[in-house]
Amino acid sequence: MLGILAFSVIMTIDYAIENGRSVNIGQLGAYFVQSVVWSTASMGLSKGVGDIFKHEIKTLIRELGRAAAHGITNGGMRLIQGGKFEHGFLSGFVSSLGGSAMIKYGGNMDIGSKVALSAALGGTAEALGGGKFANGAITGAYVVLFNHLMHQGGGGGEPTKEDGGYIKGGRKAALEFMEKTAVRENVEVSVYELENGEFFVNPWEGNSIDESHQSFEVRSDGIYHDDSKIVSQYHFGPTTQSGYQSIAGYNDMQFAQRYNVNVYHISSKYVYKFSPQDLWLWTPKPKVFMTKDQFYNF
Repeated sequence: MLGILAFSVIMTIDYAIENGRSVNIGQLGAYFVQSVVWSTASMGLSKGVGDIFKHEIKTLIRELGRAAAHGITNGGMRLIQGGKFEHGFLSGFVSSLGGSAMIKYGGNMDIGSKVALSAALGGTAEALGGGKFANGAITGAYVVLFNHLMHQGGGGGEPTKEDGGYIKGGRKAALEFMEKTAVRENVEVSVYELENGEFFVNPWEGNSIDESHQSFEVRSDGIYHDDSKIVSQYHFGPTTQSGYQSIAGYNDMQFAQRYNVNVYHISSKYVYKFSPQDLWLWTPKPKVFMTKDQFYNF
């Protein structure tokens, strides 16, 4: 809501500057209310597109589809407001592609930088097309904030049981979230550590040792999530909280060797590691890798 109010104030100031002394206080107030209404609608549309495409940045065709959806919805909004469809389309389309690129390649950028850059892209695209920079900037900011970042996790809320999500703060933050959620909801929760340094909390709705609940893509050299290779998998749940379970451990060993990843089986006290490089046969109880407290702070 604060974002909507801030953008509405910016738009109202821009309106006042553009019209100068010909505008009165009543007109400014009416324009501000109108800006709040349109901003709220624009936010909802951006989130709606995000709900359809989620956080997954997979193929160019998919992202062109996402960008086209943003272009069409924002173009329609601009047309309803009395503007030109192509102005809204340009800002929505360009800022969406920019947002996808930032999510995929801008892992070290903070949220503020991503929103600012997307606003600049949207504003520039609309200005080059003959529209107003401010309108395009607001569209760009909404597209990346309420689509890409909200559905990535850590940008618009915590990971969810339906979609999972990325989590900020490094491995310790991801593992603590995993354990807290597993205990609260009495279900196994797993986390992927990706080759690009990010941590993705796997969706845990209906989660079990069944691999159909795992959100990864199998390739010849391992498993991937959002085109980034998974290097480690961590899990904590009802079967691991009290200690080591031999059946679960057998599955962990198979998972590590089949997909070439390190698997960490975490209990309330200890951590057991299964590595694809280990040349050993499964035993009912492998050695403890380290204590849980040591591992979380490792």
